[in-house]
Amino acid sequence: MGVFNILQILLGLMLVFAIPGLLIIKIFFKQQSMIEKILYSAGISISTAIMIGLILGYLGLFTFKNILMTYVIIILGLIILQAKDIIYALLKISHKKEKEEKKT
Repeated sequence: MGVFNILQILLGLMLVFAIPGLLIIKIFFKQQSMIEKILYSAGISISTAIMIGLILGYLGLFTFKNILMTYVIIILGLIILQAKDIIYALLKISHKKEKEEKKT
C-alpha cells in the first residue's frame, strides 16, 4: 500500500465518520466539551451515513457516484450554515467596535 492509498483511506474515514457530525455539532450545540463533541459527531456521522444509504437504496439510486454526490451536498450545506454563524459573529464584533468608537 502506498502513501496515496493511506491518505485516501484516512480522508474517506474522516468524510464518513467525522465531518458531517462535527459540522452539525458546531452548528446546533455550542456549549459541549471536546469529548462530547467527538463522541456525538461520530454517532451523528454514522447515523447520517446509514440514513443516506437507506434513502438512496429505497429510491433505487444506490451507486457510488450518487452516494458521493449526496455526501458532498450535505457537507457543503453544513459548511455554508457554519460560515453564516462565523460571518454573523464577525459582523456583531465589528458593530460593537463601531458603537464603542462613537461613544468616545
